[in-house]
Amino acid sequence: TTTSVSKVATLSKSLIKSVIGVLWATPVYKVDYSCRFNDDDYACMTRTPGTAGNRKIWTFSTWIKLGNFGMYRDLFGYFLSNNDAERVLLNSDNTIWWGLTKANVSKGSRTTSCVIRDASSWYHLVLVKDATAASFKIYINGVETPTTGNAVTNDDGYINSNVVHTIGCLTGGGYY
Repeated sequence: TTTSVSKVATLSKSLIKSVIGVLWATPVYKVDYSCRFNDDDYACMTRTPGTAGNRKIWTFSTWIKLGNFGMYRDLFGYFLSNNDAERVLLNSDNTIWWGLTKANVSKGSRTTSCVIRDASSWYHLVLVKDATAASFKIYINGVETPTTGNAVTNDDGYINSNVVHTIGCLTGGGYY
C-alpha cells in the first residue's frame, strides 16, 4: 500500500503541475487572434470590400480594452473628410459615438450616455444600424445603452461600400 500511496502522490503532484501550467504558463495579456493598437505606432487595419453590400443594415461586433483615456479614438469606419464619413469612435469623454455625414450634411449620429472608464476591463461592443427603421443601437456587454443625437435617415452609408474601411485609425492612417 505504500507503493500505491506513493503513486497517487506522484500522480497528484503531476496533475497539479499540469493545471498550474495551463493556468499560468501563458502571459495573462496575450489573447489569441487579437490585435493590439499602440497609439505610438499609428497601428490600424484596413479592408476594402470587392463589391458593395447592404449599406443601410449592418452589425459590427468587437471586444476592446482601453489603455489611454481622455482622447479621441476611431474604432471603425470610413473617413474621406469631415464632409464624407461614416465612423464609430470613442470620444475624449469616453462615450461611444457613431455618425454619418454625406456632402457636408449629417445623416444621423448617436452618442452613448454611458462611459467606458475601467482600464482593467474588456468591453464587448455591438453596433447595429438599420437605416430602413431609422435605428442605430449600441450594446455594451450585452446591454443596449441609451443614446442621444440626430435621427438616423434612410440613406446608404459608407459601411459595406467598396471603399477603404479602417479599424483603429482614419482612412489614410495615423489617428488612434
